[in-house]
Amino acid sequence: MLEYVGLIIQLVLFVLVLLWIRQDVQEKEMETKTYWIWTLAAFAGLLFLGILGLAIVTLSYYFWSRHIR
Repeated sequence: MLEYVGLIIQLVLFVLVLLWIRQDVQEKEMETKTYWIWTLAAFAGLLFLGILGLAIVTLSYYFWSRHIR
């Protein structure tokens, strides 16, 4: 069971990032295409670099969304 703790943490962080991006996209009234592009980027980041990739995509989205505002 202990070997799955890392995977569970990654899954929880992934879901939290997706919920945050979805809420931000809806708040700014952007297209759903924007949400799906960032969802795919978050999945690719998680797949290739794990939590570090997810953090990079999250920070990229944060700075990009502040620029759009």
